[in-house]
Formats: sequence, structure tokens, C-alpha cells
Amino acid sequence: MNKTIEEIGVENVSQVVTNNDASCKCACRIIKAKISHVIYSGCIFHVLDPILEDIGELDWVNKIIER
Repeated sequence: MNKTIEEIGVENVSQVVTNNDASCKCACRIIKAKISHVIYSGCIFHVLDPILEDIGELDWVNKIIER
């Protein structure tokens, strides 16, 4: 990530979005320490996907999906 940010130009990066993996969170903390204006966001898909899978397994929801 650091190499990519340098290639793009620190002044052109305002946010880093990654999956919610612990290694990505750690990398973003390191980047944040070096470049204070960069905001880190976890990918909302990686949060919603497991929740939606669980909801899809509910009997009444599964019946609707099958229709």
C-alpha cells in the first residue's frame, strides 16, 4: 500500500479502503502514522456479506429467496 500511495502521490490520497483483515488494519495504522491526513475504512462488503448470508439461512427468508 505504501508503495502505491507513493506512486500516486501522497497529496492525491485521502482514503484507503481494504478488507477488514487484521494485516490490512495494521498496515493502515502504519500508513496513518506516516501520513496523518489519510483515512482508513474497512470495506462494507466484508462486513455485510456474512450478515446477509446468515439472514439468507433463516427459514422464512430462504423461502422468499427460493420463490
